[in-house]
Amino acid sequence: MNVEALREEEFEVTRGWAYLDHATFGPLPRCHVRAATETLERLVREGSAGLDGEALLEAVRSEAATLLHCEARNVSLLKSTSEGLGLLAQGLDWRDGDEVVVYEHEFSGCLAPFLHLRGQGVRVRAVPDRGRNRFDLDDVEELLSPRTRAVCLSLVNRSHGMRAPVEAIGGLCRERGIWFAVDAAQAMGVLGVDAPAIGADILSAHGYKFLCSGFGLAPTYCSDRAIEQLRVPQVGWKNAAAGASGARYESTMSSLPVLAGTLESLRLLDSVDEAERERRAVTLIRLAADRLQARGYDVVSSPRVEEASALVSVRHPSVPAEELAHTLRAAKVACGVVDDLLRVSAHFYNTEDDLEALLDALPAA
Repeated sequence: MNVEALREEEFEVTRGWAYLDHATFGPLPRCHVRAATETLERLVREGSAGLDGEALLEAVRSEAATLLHCEARNVSLLKSTSEGLGLLAQGLDWRDGDEVVVYEHEFSGCLAPFLHLRGQGVRVRAVPDRGRNRFDLDDVEELLSPRTRAVCLSLVNRSHGMRAPVEAIGGLCRERGIWFAVDAAQAMGVLGVDAPAIGADILSAHGYKFLCSGFGLAPTYCSDRAIEQLRVPQVGWKNAAAGASGARYESTMSSLPVLAGTLESLRLLDSVDEAERERRAVTLIRLAADRLQARGYDVVSSPRVEEASALVSVRHPSVPAEELAHTLRAAKVACGVVDDLLRVSAHFYNTEDDLEALLDALPAA
C-alpha cells in the first residue's frame, strides 16, 4: 500500500494540515467529492431517471457489509448512529421493570434512545468507571439481572478512547438471551469491526467520522434476530412491503449524491487491508500518547494494549484544552476537544510527520 500516493491523490487536506481529528469529522477523500459532484451534475442535466438509485443503494450496502464482515441483507442504511441504536430501543417489546445496561460515561447520542424508555418504566443502569476511564467485563456482568433486556455500549469511547471488550460482552449477552447494541462511530472504518463475531444485534456508525463519508448515512448491522423480531419504528413508501432484510428499516430513499460519494469512500477503505488500517492508526496513537506523556501531559486514556484505539485524550496541567486546540489550528494541526480534554485521533493515512507537527506546535507541560 502506497500511503504517500493515497495522501496525495485522495486526502487533499494533508497538503495543508496535519489532520488528527477524525473522531470529530473525517475529511472527504477526493473520490467521494468527485462522485457526489458528478451525480449532482447528472441530476441537473437529466433528473434522477437514469441514475438507478436502487442499484447505487445496493452497491453501498455491499461495501458496508464488507467492512462489517456480514451479508449485505444484514445492512440497513439509516440517517444516524442514534437512529440505528433506536431500532432496538423502539423496536423491542419493552415491559415495566425491564432494565438496560450502559456505561456511565457513555455518549449522549448512544444513551438518548434508551433514556427515553424510562417513561415506559424501563430502568437504565450504568456501569461504573474504574477511575482510569475504563471498565471490565466483570463490571458489566455485575449489573446483569433477570430483568436485563439489553446492553448498549460504544465500541470505542468518544471521550477517552477505551476500546471496550465487546466480543466478551457479546458472548455474555448471547448466553443470557440479552439484546446487544453497539455504537461503532469511533471505530468503523479504521478498526476491524466484525459485527457477527462481536455478537451485536445492532451495530451502527454514522459516516462522518472514520468512514470519511460525510453526513446523512449510517451503515447499520442488524442481526438475523433483529430483522425477525424487532418492530419497524418508521414505515414509509420504501419499506412498506420490504422483506426480511435490513432494508425493512429504511423508510425512504437516501440522497443520491450522498450514496454516490459514500460508495467511493467505502470502496477506498475496503481497498486497504483491514489489519493494516488498524495497525497504522493505533500504532501512531500509542506513539502520540507516549510522546505527550514524556512531555508532561496527563494521558487519560487506558494504557492497556488491548484497550487501545485510534484516539487518545490528554490534559495539560495548566493550559485549557480549547486554548491548546486554538494554538494547534493556528499551526495547521487539527485536533478535537471533548470533556475539557485534547483529543488526538488518527486514520491509516496519517504519518509520523503529522505527529511531529502536533508536538512542535504544543507547549511543553
